[in-house]
Amino acid sequence: MVANYKGSEDYLYDYFKSIKNQNNKNFDLLIINDNVRLYDDLKLGIRIHQINVTGNIHVSQVRFKGIKYALDNGYKKLIFSDIDDYYSENRISETLKHLDYYDFVY
Repeated sequence: MVANYKGSEDYLYDYFKSIKNQNNKNFDLLIINDNVRLYDDLKLGIRIHQINVTGNIHVSQVRFKGIKYALDNGYKKLIFSDIDDYYSENRISETLKHLDYYDFVY
């Protein structure tokens, strides 16, 4: 799950490249769009769900909307990510492996 917000445009390419390069592609990417239009043709090799939020709300409220969406749609595991980070190709697989044994991984 990642929040996309105004001002994050400089990071989008690198973020999505690191997501596309994950060695495990068996996950959904939940993108919470905070008043930002995202490309409709993202081809990352994974399932993408865009949750659009509007209004002048705090970042914690944006994340809450993403968590609520995940819970309402039956997700059992959430991996939070930041749009301005670039992840190693095994971030998802390693995190999922540890989430099998622990409730929280950081």
